[in-house]
Amino acid sequence: MTWTVLTKRSFESAFKALPQDYQRRVAAFLVEMDALPDEAANLPRVGRVHGQRPYYRARFGKYRLGFEIDHEAKEVVLWFVGSRGDFYKRFPPR
Repeated sequence: MTWTVLTKRSFESAFKALPQDYQRRVAAFLVEMDALPDEAANLPRVGRVHGQRPYYRARFGKYRLGFEIDHEAKEVVLWFVGSRGDFYKRFPPR
C-alpha cells in the first residue's frame, strides 16, 4: 500500500500567505518527504511536538510546518504552516 499525503484547508490557505522564499523551502521539503514518507519523522529539521504522539513539526527559519503521520493508514496529513508564534497557537489541532 502506498502512502497518501493529505492537506487540510488551513494548510493550503496559510501556505499561499507565506513569502515566496519560504514557499519554495516548504515545497522542497515536501518533495523530500514524499520520497520517504514513512521516514518523515527522521528528516532534518523535523521534531515531534512535545507530548503529542502523532504530530510533528518542521522548522524553516521563523516558520513551522505542522503535520501528522498515521502509520496504520499510511497517511501524512499537512495541518498548518505559519510563523512560530502563530504556529504554536494553532497546532496541534484540538
